[in-house]
Amino acid sequence: MRIYDSFIYFVIFVKVLYSTTYITHLYFDFFDKENKNSIIDQYVVNIRDSCEILFITFMSILMIFLFNPVYLVKHTLYMNQNTRNLFFVFAIVLIFVVFQLIRDKNIYANIRNMFSPTNGPTYGPTERASL
Repeated sequence: MRIYDSFIYFVIFVKVLYSTTYITHLYFDFFDKENKNSIIDQYVVNIRDSCEILFITFMSILMIFLFNPVYLVKHTLYMNQNTRNLFFVFAIVLIFVVFQLIRDKNIYANIRNMFSPTNGPTYGPTERASL
């Protein structure tokens, strides 16, 4: 059960990180208007979105493990088979929702664009050749 416990702790850590970044983004929205669209706020939003996707993914994996109709977990013995099957299917649907979130939010493309060298100073073709 050590892997299970560490998995639960990791899910809790991701949720705490999500909450922290959410509060930080709210601070930038309401109290720090001049830094609202700063690079730091963009980092915070991207980390928040990534944490949201990680949390949903890991919770669905946990639900698949707990409510698998073939493998009976000790904690789910008191549920009937229909409830376990329903939660198992719900977890599978959640994984498809995660793929949809990744596609809609373009999270990884946004992170890649933040670290690309084109966000720095732009040079013309002759100026870049002289560098």
